[in-house]
Amino acid sequence: MISSEANVKKIVALIEDSKGWVELKSEKTRLDVTHKLVSIVGMLFFIMVLLLILMLILACLSFAAAYSLEGIVGSRPAAFLCISLFYVVLLLIAYATRSKWLFAPLAHLFSDLAPEELKKKSDSMQADITAKESALKKNWNSLVNEEEPVVLSPTKRVMNWITDSSNVIDGALLGWKLYRIFGKKKKIF
Repeated sequence: MISSEANVKKIVALIEDSKGWVELKSEKTRLDVTHKLVSIVGMLFFIMVLLLILMLILACLSFAAAYSLEGIVGSRPAAFLCISLFYVVLLLIAYATRSKWLFAPLAHLFSDLAPEELKKKSDSMQADITAKESALKKNWNSLVNEEEPVVLSPTKRVMNWITDSSNVIDGALLGWKLYRIFGKKKKIF
């Protein structure tokens, strides 16, 4: 019978293992999200500082180039216009090839970046999750038996009806026993 003390203990162990598995899975997910956020925020901060420095260098070089072109072009506004047109062409080329030089490397970078201690803990938790999953499968398989094929003889149908009725009563007894075990805590998960 499913409401026997041995089966009740197996079900309680299954529920406890399930709770542990859910906690491990949620903790691993939290660690993975934290790991990705730390990587992304750190990389964005580094890129912002790098872009600021590059903009200052580019501004100085642009002024130097414009003043150098002034003697060749003949006027200062024309020299600044030539430098501006160069940047417009450079911007159009960058926009046309953005997926090859920007999006693909960033996706690769963000997927591979990880602080080592978070990665080690995540790998360790994955091993624990796999162990919990195998324990849950073992407990579940010990509770579930394969059913016999349905035989259509009248005697077997009556016997199946009686067995099903007793199983419903047995399930209700199991529910009552589990309620008594977990009802005191008021919270299963």
